[in-house]
Amino acid sequence: MKKKEHDLPSLPSKIESIASSRTSYNFSISSALIGAGAVCVIMAVAGMFSGTAPKVHQVSIPLTKSQPVGTQASAQDHPHGPQTTQNMSQITPGAGEEGFSAATALQMINADTPEPKIQIAPATEDTIAAAAAAGKPAPRPTQAVAQTGAKTAAQPVAQTAAATSAPKLRQAKAEQAKPAPSHPAITSQKTIPLGKGGTLAGLLTNRAGVPHHQAYLAVGALTKVYNPRNLHPKDNITVLFAKKVFEGLRVVERDGSTVTVSRASADSFGASVLRVQLHPVVREFSGTIGSSLYLSARKKGVPDRVILGMIKLYAQNVDFKHGVKPTDLYKILYREYVRDDGTIDKAKGTDIVYADLVLSHHNMPLYRYKDAHGVVGYYNAHGHAAQKSLWRRPIHDSWISSPFGPRVDPLTGHRGFHPGVDYAADSGTPIMAAGDGVITERHWWGGYGRYIRIRHTRRISTAYGHMSRFKKGLHVGSRVKQGEVIGYVGMTGHATGPHLHFEILVNGRQRNPLTVALPHFGKSLHGHTLVAFEHHIRTVTDMYRLAERTNGPLRLAMNTLH
Repeated sequence: MKKKEHDLPSLPSKIESIASSRTSYNFSISSALIGAGAVCVIMAVAGMFSGTAPKVHQVSIPLTKSQPVGTQASAQDHPHGPQTTQNMSQITPGAGEEGFSAATALQMINADTPEPKIQIAPATEDTIAAAAAAGKPAPRPTQAVAQTGAKTAAQPVAQTAAATSAPKLRQAKAEQAKPAPSHPAITSQKTIPLGKGGTLAGLLTNRAGVPHHQAYLAVGALTKVYNPRNLHPKDNITVLFAKKVFEGLRVVERDGSTVTVSRASADSFGASVLRVQLHPVVREFSGTIGSSLYLSARKKGVPDRVILGMIKLYAQNVDFKHGVKPTDLYKILYREYVRDDGTIDKAKGTDIVYADLVLSHHNMPLYRYKDAHGVVGYYNAHGHAAQKSLWRRPIHDSWISSPFGPRVDPLTGHRGFHPGVDYAADSGTPIMAAGDGVITERHWWGGYGRYIRIRHTRRISTAYGHMSRFKKGLHVGSRVKQGEVIGYVGMTGHATGPHLHFEILVNGRQRNPLTVALPHFGKSLHGHTLVAFEHHIRTVTDMYRLAERTNGPLRLAMNTLH
């Protein structure tokens, strides 16, 4: 509720009553100071009680040099934290001034009356000049500011400090508003094949023009997430530039994963790998062999690598040129890995899970199985290894042009004995080792032309003649695995056409490769391993039947098949 103006004259009497009640202080009140204090208070209170907006009034109070430093205002009153102000209870009388000062009177009014609150703020330049003219010590820059309680949060009293810090605050805000530095946009790139015998650092420095120290920093970052030794000579390296400045590189692995090296700062690089999620699927195909297993399966959509893998599994026991009928059947179930977009990951490879040839109503099933030691092999339904010690036919896509035994020599026309089997094939067709062993001979030998002999056991060896060339890297003493390429079909020596002359020698004597009894060196499964294998057969059989019914690819969990 507003006060009336006729109530205002009572304020001087209030001041006098307060002063008289404090007689214990023995202070004499100077009439001039009382008048100044009363005028100040009347003006402040009048502004509070009037209906108009409150006004700010300033009162300059000279202080002596002995005045103590003021207390600190609370952080709640100042937006920039604690500030130094003058507390009115700490104001002491000036030199030659005794008694109760106007400042003390103002303090008492402030203590008895909730509003207005009195704060001491820096004095103006006018008050400082007035004090100097009067011959008094220059007052500290303080000012008394009377405000109504209309605004609870007072303005900062340390105006000088605020004015000084304002440019710094504006500068800090401007720095915070600046956008974070971004990587420069790639403006050009070079895609370069690694090449045979090449290194990644050499490719960057010699062929892409990257400075040496940056190339080695980039390769160092790459090695933290990827082994550069896994790079293939045919792999392409994409080198990235931003306005001719080297910014990084990118390598796409054969499984589709992407390895990226990017500049992090002027002298550092970071690397990351984006892995491609792969999903195993199985596919089933079956049909009649017809004129050729290869042609029949290819018409069905079986990939070449799967057909050739199946032929390789049965090559040692089946003559696909003369030992099969058009009505014989084949079945195959194979696994491959596909990406999320449906493309096939060729780097992961393809595994034949199950294969079967039905020749004259006789089944010859084979199952892929990995034992507890991680060894993968193919076994028949009884757990016997499918691969015997030697292959009788160490070459694909061939036919017998001359069998073992007596014959008329096509070159001389004389009747003689043929100590091996000739397999006719196109020139350059790969020739494989019939079994694991060690090369004991590799040279040119008369009518045999280019000739290789491999010892498999103390008693058994195999020989290969008329090769057009040997495979590079093989020499006498080299160890070879069954199915490893050792040379290529030709017609060196005494030959009327490209073919492989193949011999099996037992205790140094040639035997008929098609009929000689061969020892079975493949292992058989026993005990708990055989029980686990029989369970695996049931799983594969059910899987084949399900894929056969769905007539399409069957997606598997990652570890469904070993």
